Amino acid sequence: MIVSGLSTDEQKVLDGLLQQLSSRRRRNEVRRAYMDCKKVPTPPPTVPGYLRNIGMVLGWPAKAVESLARRVRLTAFTIPGKELSAYGLDEVIDENEYLAESRLAQASAMEHGVSWLITTRGGAGEPDVLFTRQTALDATGTWSVRARRLTDFVSVTERDTQGEPLTFNLYLPGQVVMVDRRKVADRVQTGLSHVPVEPLVYRARDGRPFGSSRITRPLMKITDSAVRTMLRSEGTADFYGVPLLALFGPDESFFENNPPLKMLLSSMFAVPDNPDANTDDHERADLKQLTQASQQPHVDQLQFWAQLFAGEAHIPVTSLGIGLLQANPTSADAYMASREDLISEAEDAQDGFTRAHIRSLQNAWMIRSGETAVPAELRKLQPVWRDPRHESKAAAADWFTKVASGIPWIAETDTALDLLGLPEDTVERLRGEHRMAQSRQTLTALLGQADPAQAATDSPQPSDAVSEAADLKAKADAMGVLIRAGVDPDEAAKRVGLPGVKFREGVMPASLVARDGNQV
Repeated sequence: MIVSGLSTDEQKVLDGLLQQLSSRRRRNEVRRAYMDCKKVPTPPPTVPGYLRNIGMVLGWPAKAVESLARRVRLTAFTIPGKELSAYGLDEVIDENEYLAESRLAQASAMEHGVSWLITTRGGAGEPDVLFTRQTALDATGTWSVRARRLTDFVSVTERDTQGEPLTFNLYLPGQVVMVDRRKVADRVQTGLSHVPVEPLVYRARDGRPFGSSRITRPLMKITDSAVRTMLRSEGTADFYGVPLLALFGPDESFFENNPPLKMLLSSMFAVPDNPDANTDDHERADLKQLTQASQQPHVDQLQFWAQLFAGEAHIPVTSLGIGLLQANPTSADAYMASREDLISEAEDAQDGFTRAHIRSLQNAWMIRSGETAVPAELRKLQPVWRDPRHESKAAAADWFTKVASGIPWIAETDTALDLLGLPEDTVERLRGEHRMAQSRQTLTALLGQADPAQAATDSPQPSDAVSEAADLKAKADAMGVLIRAGVDPDEAAKRVGLPGVKFREGVMPASLVARDGNQV
């Protein structure tokens, strides 16, 4: 495709990207068909003609993708010792609904092996920084192994009726070239030295920097075989559901005035009499019922395919709807053991997606701030993933209790709520209510003081209050000794440093009463 307005080097880059996109598109469309349950395998030759257009499919490939995607959930971002608001990232995440839409991009990556997170400056009526997603069906790029970044990228936004790119964006370091109907429509400067696109890669390995699809060739072939088994079962079910009869001896006139027998004719074998027979065995019709074939072989074969599929996809076979009679309630340990492979797969997927999410937010900060480098503190940005084990709340609480008993200060941190495995909205409500309670306590304390600042300065600390109480007791004891020695009470109080002490008339402590019973 020749585009007017591109330089020779840009045209060369574009040709390579479009060729790469076209070569991968057919296989990606096949996987999309399996994911959407629209891939109908070729029926076996033994299937009756009326079943060939039944369009039977299985949702096993979609189950393989979705069961893993539900265990890989991004819940938050954090910077140790910093708030996201210090860099404005809380607004960026909220305005783009980043956490909610990240699961869509991750599911697409599992479906095709890779999906793309594109960061650009927003237009009128859009967020200041805009995140967009693109699937492997309509976008691709060139990966630099040494730089560990994309060197170029193309994203198709519209196709013609033949499926050829009509409008698309070519991303290059420092700029985005917008192409519309083979002409350069605009060039937008990004202010960045790199391409602001990050690949979300599933199962990356050497030689495949853009990963591999979870819908592997074995999964597709197993699914096709299982569908053919179901078609054979559907065909034999007609014979299984209606008794198979054999009628010996009648002629056509026997059925002319007998509609019920006409209906059964399609499921019976009719054997005429032998007129040359020497015996009378065939003078009357003889109706016999033949033994029917069992459906169990089809059920056993379908369960066999389900077991192969479950092993390849790392999911329990009961998740496929097969073997439910053996799916008795299990203990928590048995449940975890049956999903160990799936949990390991989810943890590996989290590790693979982490870098793309971090870089996408860092790109957003640079575009928003106009900076060209990420500050040291922002380099510590980390995503927070939901635990893929899906432990019960009782197990999480028991684990946290044991940890908090060994490290008590953990219970006083906000992170403790995250460790309990509570939903993010519940954690936010708890934190909000805790902050409100603290604010009310502070306000109550301040309203109880005429001058809060002075009260904070003058109010004795706990250690000072204890010291003052001990000093007062010592003075009171000394005053008692003086009074018992015959010193006037007012004078005694003055001497020990308690001037102004008032004595209630007619009342005197027992320790100050003279031996003769009179008050001293």
